[in-house]
Amino acid sequence: MDAKRILALAAQAAGDGPVDGFPARHLRFILEYPSPPDEAAARIAIAEFVGSTRFDLRPVHPLMPEFLVLQFAGVERLIAAETLYAVANALVDELGLISAEPDITVGLVMVPNDDDANDADLGQIRTESAVKSAFNATCRVPAMPEIDPNWPVKSMRVDAAWVKTKGAGAVIVQADTGIATHQELDDRVDHARGRNLLSGAGNGRDPLDGDQKFAGHGTATASVTVSSGGGGVNGIAPEARIVPVRCTESVLIGTDPSPIAEAIAYAIEIEADVIAMSIGGAFHSRAISRALKLATAAGIIPVAAAGNCVHRIVAYPARDSSVICVAGVNIDDQPWRGTSIGAPVDVAAPGENLHVARRRPGDQTTDLVEVSQGTSYSAACGAGVAALWVAHWGRDAIREAADAAGLEVVELFRRAVAATARKPADWQAGMGAGIIDAGALLSLPLPTGPGGLAVAESVALSDLDPLSAQFEAVADAAAADPDLRAVSAEAVHLVADAWTRANSLLLPLESPRRPRPSPALAAASVAPVRAALSLSADGPDLAPPLPAQAGRAPYARMLAAAEATGLQSSGAITDSDARDMLRGDTGQQIRARIEDTIDALDSGASDGSADRQAVINNAARVIDRVAEDDLDQLTMDERVTLEAIVRIKDRPAFATRNGNINPADPLRGEWGSFLFELDIVPAFANSVGRIDLAGRQAGTGFVIAPGLIMTNRHVLEGIADQYRGPQGDFWAFSRGDATIDFADRADSGAAIALTEVVMAG
Repeated sequence: MDAKRILALAAQAAGDGPVDGFPARHLRFILEYPSPPDEAAARIAIAEFVGSTRFDLRPVHPLMPEFLVLQFAGVERLIAAETLYAVANALVDELGLISAEPDITVGLVMVPNDDDANDADLGQIRTESAVKSAFNATCRVPAMPEIDPNWPVKSMRVDAAWVKTKGAGAVIVQADTGIATHQELDDRVDHARGRNLLSGAGNGRDPLDGDQKFAGHGTATASVTVSSGGGGVNGIAPEARIVPVRCTESVLIGTDPSPIAEAIAYAIEIEADVIAMSIGGAFHSRAISRALKLATAAGIIPVAAAGNCVHRIVAYPARDSSVICVAGVNIDDQPWRGTSIGAPVDVAAPGENLHVARRRPGDQTTDLVEVSQGTSYSAACGAGVAALWVAHWGRDAIREAADAAGLEVVELFRRAVAATARKPADWQAGMGAGIIDAGALLSLPLPTGPGGLAVAESVALSDLDPLSAQFEAVADAAAADPDLRAVSAEAVHLVADAWTRANSLLLPLESPRRPRPSPALAAASVAPVRAALSLSADGPDLAPPLPAQAGRAPYARMLAAAEATGLQSSGAITDSDARDMLRGDTGQQIRARIEDTIDALDSGASDGSADRQAVINNAARVIDRVAEDDLDQLTMDERVTLEAIVRIKDRPAFATRNGNINPADPLRGEWGSFLFELDIVPAFANSVGRIDLAGRQAGTGFVIAPGLIMTNRHVLEGIADQYRGPQGDFWAFSRGDATIDFADRADSGAAIALTEVVMAG
């Protein structure tokens, strides 16, 4: 992969002049130097490598001068993550860096709240992706608008704390999407000190842009933290001041570490007491980690959400040791269905059916209050309690006590909130020390010397959160070995990508190929990195259940549908009738067809009878589960089997040999006989070829004119990169040789080079 060419193409598409702020979804890299570099000299070195001066270079923040951000003005981040990591590692080698981190698009789906969902009908979830919809259905609970708006206050005994303080004097920086106008918040928001780090100008107001994924998220979370309660939302610290810092338009970070790191550094600049981060993702950032260490050294308490809908994965930055990690519970002191659990969790707070202030794009209503859910609100509760603690004791007294105890303020708070947490009798491991008890916390005296507060009992990370354990093993190895620092973020990214693929609820017919490790990561020999690569190849077994609504209904009808020559389609069968058919003759016929197909495919095998029988038994078990409506009990192997049954039954495939099609192919499916009667099928079949990138299959394509082929968009994105900016919009095969091969065998040596992208829709 030619990193210089990729950067040169980015510069070719880029606009002139400096970049204002850190625009969302734009191309950039965070460059970590061994010591603060001379910016002019750094710019010259980069220009020589790129072959252009059309780029922007500046520090993340003056407090972090060793981290520079390399940006290409106006160039959208459309390049594949594996390409960006390879380029980042080339920059490390060329510039003598400690690390280079690309801002990348999130690979792990997490659903922070239900802002865009219809609570009344989980089957009608409005979402930007079917994968998000599936996760939403596995972790959300029905809305309870009638629930007591004051239940979070009661659950955490905040009313007892309010006898002492309501947070006056405490300053909270909220790193989120910004805060829009709402009657629940207007008198508590410090817009004068707010910042919009995405645009580089503005006061932190959420523009409620319809294109951003989580418009209004910061408004909702801020209301949980500081609302005065006049309109139905009872904020935890109603007299604290909250400073909105707009640093993301999607709370699924893993996208833009640069503005997040700047937001944390800005909190230091304005001497905040608490940083509220209802954001997270499955990634690691050395820049964010450094900013957090600077913040805690300055006496700030960072609080973050444990994560949503990925259950045993604790999100970053919540799993960073410098952060208070908060999980979610419901009104019955039980874990919220979607909360992440794991060793990094410190405490729990309300996260299910909280009343929040709601703003949406195009909605001019400024008094709407709805119930919502997610650890975004648990973190908002935790940040409010931290503000109460600071306001009660005073910043100076707390820092003196922390110094006397030999601790940072964040660690003093962590021990105090854990020591006073309320732990129900059946408390689940991995949910931290218990539910925050603000009344008890503010009644606990500050220590006067070392040993005043014990460290909370920990749980084994690998037992509760194996993926986070893998993440942290990579990060720890990188901290100990300078040679690994350049690849730690990429290793975490590959592990997260593996989890996403292993836990896809869609089981697509043709998935984009796995990302390849960069040469630097592939060459790493330290055990945690090798383990990460192995995990990336195989995928961990951390499958959540199939959603009860979003993925269940079609399968019974699809399997029970009649032959293609009949008049009965899957749409004409009710779910109940379909399941009855699968329990009877139709189910028996499908089992027989599966057995015949597998026998035909294995007709030349001499020793595969045990394997064949295992597959047949698995198929029979899956059909029974579909008939009994037990899809939520399917294992990952059974999900794959279900997809295989659907393919064999309903999706024709023909093998070609020497240009001829076998009409008796066992995978031809129900529609095969009908299609084979069409004279044009053989010609079409011969026009289909295998598309490879550097000899590795990425998908298929077919000829539509001499010298011209068509393929799926995701296949194109697997072999080429799009460069779109003010100076142009073009595609390039910048990752390696892309080819199409029409031969029967993969090793035919007859591959034809793909040279340009004519059009992409």
